Amino acid sequence: MLGIKTGGFLALLAVLACGPALSAPSIGNLSDNTSAYPNGAVPKHERFELTFTVSNVGTAFSDYNPFNPNVNELSSNYWDKKGIRVDAVITSPSGRTVYYPCFWYDNGSGWTGWKLRFAPTETGTWKYYIYVKHSSGAAQSAGRTFSCASSSNHGFVRVRKADPRMFEFTDGTVFYPTGVCSATTSVIPKLAAKGGNFTRFFYSSLSLEPYSDRDRNLNNYSMGRCRTIDDIMSTAQQHGVYVQWLLDDWTYVKGNKFAYISSSYRPAPCSDVGAFAAGSNRARELYKRKLRYFHARWAAYTSLMSIEFINELDLNSSDWKNWHIDMGNFVHGASGSVPSEWNLTQDLNARPLMATSSNGSGWMDDRGVPWDNPAMDYFNQHDYAKFTLSWTGLGGAYNYDTMGSAQHYPWEDASVWMDRWGRAFVKNYTNVPGWKKPHCVTEFGLIYRRPGDSGFPDWGDAYNKDTTARHFRDSLWAALFRYMAMTHWKTPYIDGTYGGGGEKYWIFKPLKNFLQGVDLTGLHQETAYPGYATSNRLECSNKNVQAMVLAGTNKAYLYVKNLTDSWYRLVNDSYHSSSPPTPSTQSATVKIRGLQPGTYTVEKWDTVSELASNQKKSTTTATVGSDGVLTLSISVGTGTTSGYDWAYKIYSANSAVLPPEVVLSLDSDKTKASPGETVTYSVTYQNTGTGAASNLVIAVPVPTATTYVTASAGGSYSSTTKKVSWTIPSVAAGAAGKLTFQVKVN
Repeated sequence: MLGIKTGGFLALLAVLACGPALSAPSIGNLSDNTSAYPNGAVPKHERFELTFTVSNVGTAFSDYNPFNPNVNELSSNYWDKKGIRVDAVITSPSGRTVYYPCFWYDNGSGWTGWKLRFAPTETGTWKYYIYVKHSSGAAQSAGRTFSCASSSNHGFVRVRKADPRMFEFTDGTVFYPTGVCSATTSVIPKLAAKGGNFTRFFYSSLSLEPYSDRDRNLNNYSMGRCRTIDDIMSTAQQHGVYVQWLLDDWTYVKGNKFAYISSSYRPAPCSDVGAFAAGSNRARELYKRKLRYFHARWAAYTSLMSIEFINELDLNSSDWKNWHIDMGNFVHGASGSVPSEWNLTQDLNARPLMATSSNGSGWMDDRGVPWDNPAMDYFNQHDYAKFTLSWTGLGGAYNYDTMGSAQHYPWEDASVWMDRWGRAFVKNYTNVPGWKKPHCVTEFGLIYRRPGDSGFPDWGDAYNKDTTARHFRDSLWAALFRYMAMTHWKTPYIDGTYGGGGEKYWIFKPLKNFLQGVDLTGLHQETAYPGYATSNRLECSNKNVQAMVLAGTNKAYLYVKNLTDSWYRLVNDSYHSSSPPTPSTQSATVKIRGLQPGTYTVEKWDTVSELASNQKKSTTTATVGSDGVLTLSISVGTGTTSGYDWAYKIYSANSAVLPPEVVLSLDSDKTKASPGETVTYSVTYQNTGTGAASNLVIAVPVPTATTYVTASAGGSYSSTTKKVSWTIPSVAAGAAGKLTFQVKVN
């Protein structure tokens, strides 16, 4: 959206009212889609779409670039041809007004014009008019309205406020992403039908900007390809699938195929990729023009979860880190190095379009998109299941940084790999300010290069032999118990057109069944391997059993895996001199500590069945004494599809009398502030337990080097403890709320 401060907006209206006649552009043929909705009211978070024409401005591309919001000829370069700015000025039912960008449209049948796509977030009557600015003058349409009705749409995906390791929708509903890469309109319905809800859309600028290797254009997008994306976004929203959209691939950015880099046959604003990152040229503004068009055309789809800027950026440089901060801030609504009048903003419809980029396979260091980059909403990583070149005996020191390698484990089971990989990230970044954010593995699969192989290492034989997608299914479950989201890279494998076993979308359904009614907010994560423990919350007696837990004080979720039944045994080939261990049934005593005393229900679930009624194998009870320990005797069998792992739901049978679990998060309205500035802090609280909280006391220290603004909080301030505190009489199970206070920077 285009952000205009209230004062600037009123000043503009005064110019429009008192200045010269704005008759050069002409706005006409306005029609909207409200008749497609019941009673003519747009459902909340669904799309309001307006189509119209703008005339008396010349011919698009010949006289102006319709993708360029700058209205003046900026230079003789082709990318600086004068543009046109077309926006909707929208006022919400609660009275907030902002500019929202419209976009140029070609329907593929000879008609060209303009569209507004907007997702209302308040019920009631919305007001708007169209504003056009061109080098020949400016104009606005007559005021119009549309109505918004309530709906079942959960809204947009954002980072969960009560637990930044997770995602949620704007209505607070938890979102657990699982899916495949590059889903098409034919794949999306099949994915959604089996419980998948996420795709990484690998449709880069190279695919969108209609240029060949020797003929490039900046800020000029293929309308045919854009219409294809319209269909994908619409299909995804219809089926509840959410999209991470990749814009550019590092292979092209650093090479000769990036349109921002000049060559002997192509003018461009940058001499090389270093100049592009440094921002000492026009390239950043040009890139933001593209982001503005993408926002105008697709941000109204709730199915668009986030923008991924660059795939597998492999540089650790301050220029690239700052570039990501600049672009991320632009997506979030800051003006940066562009005219503020055509900036994006999230103010009006609280559209939390997220920003990220990706690191390549195995990169755990501070590359271009580290966890602490303040403008990246979540961490986006790639890796592929591998295996060791020799099978060694059990034993030796266990180390989570190398767990799964030949040095410390006899085989690299997919579930072990996923767990130790996630743990290594947590260990590396625990002490880095701002590190805690969602962790997504958006490329995952099998990878192998035999001796003498060339080209991209793609382990085709393994895909053919792993007909039940064991490597991915094991990793999905381990990732859930690591607070990690996953997509499989090779969609044709899941779709059944590559490798053996036919369609494999069914692997998502058991995970969806298990997650029904589950809220993992604020739980403690731990994995138990004999000989190495990070705390005393989880214990497993058998070194051949992997145990992972997410635990609170009155509930826990447990995953156990038979490590003798390795996924690799399904694809064992002649390229190894020895074989993985022979699968055998394993038994263990598992202890979960830190629970409140009482009686607990224990549900045992398999990871295979598509029917929840069959997936829940048993329901028993267990008692936790005054020591806070719940003890389970488990047995994990073998099998190509089921029996080698189990998942458990453990919850208090008398939770009404147990203490609630309240999760807190703290946010501020500024990331930087100068002396004398006022900063507003928001304290979000949520009761994630099953019992109500009574007389809840929340106390928050006032940050150092600041002074509390008197009476800015509804609670009280102690000059002795320098804390702001509130007492809340009651917080129901599942309920949440927000408290605020202000400080002034010293």
